[in-house]
Amino acid sequence: MGNNPQADTVSDAKSVLSQAPFGVCLLDEREQIIWTNSTLRDQLGIAETSDKLGGGRYFDDLPISMEQHTGLCQPTHRPSMRLRMAVTPLREGIKLAAFTDVTDLTSGVNGYADLLREIAHTDSATGLLKRSQINRDLLAEINRSRRYGNALSVVRIVLSNDLGELPPGKKTGYLRDVGVRLAATLRAIDLAGQWSENEYLLILPETDAEGAQRLAEKIKAVLNTKADIQIYCGVSEWQASDDVSTLLARAQPAIA
Repeated sequence: MGNNPQADTVSDAKSVLSQAPFGVCLLDEREQIIWTNSTLRDQLGIAETSDKLGGGRYFDDLPISMEQHTGLCQPTHRPSMRLRMAVTPLREGIKLAAFTDVTDLTSGVNGYADLLREIAHTDSATGLLKRSQINRDLLAEINRSRRYGNALSVVRIVLSNDLGELPPGKKTGYLRDVGVRLAATLRAIDLAGQWSENEYLLILPETDAEGAQRLAEKIKAVLNTKADIQIYCGVSEWQASDDVSTLLARAQPAIA
């Protein structure tokens, strides 16, 4: 390793991703483009020797347009192509933007439309539902419980602020592990979503407060894998007078 950690990170990424079958763009902390691989240049229709992806160019200068409410983008010169973009922090301020060609998934073939919607509604880092989707699901479950009188509970999970002390790469890995562990602990009918960077929301249909509290304790044990990360859980059972905000307010964890 040299004396420049950022340069080492870029060099390591180049050696691994130069021939990757998906497009790759490395960015610095100012969103300036450091490097792109040949696949991304092919996807965007930019020649190997072009200066359009270098020399102080920013991420916003990429010749792509974002599609609202889908999480997809398209090269401006190939409007029929659809790319799914995911941004992952590496270390030393370097971020990796990966572009996967999902054009075939948008063709309307049976089965692909549902998969595409799942991609759009899922957080790429944790694999859990995005906040917008988990909020819609909670509203639907409240309406169902209001109509049929079924039990419904929520659990709010907050990770301590010490999470911010982790290096970006380790933080991303830890959050991904949280998502995997949550998904493995829940029932098929339960829903889990990323509410904010350090907070998760679980929706538990057909579950009263006692059952939700038992699950919360189990989840704390499952997630408590780092001594410097504290896990706080709050539980609330739906009442007939509740809307989304009142239900969630009662589930706010008490953080020491």
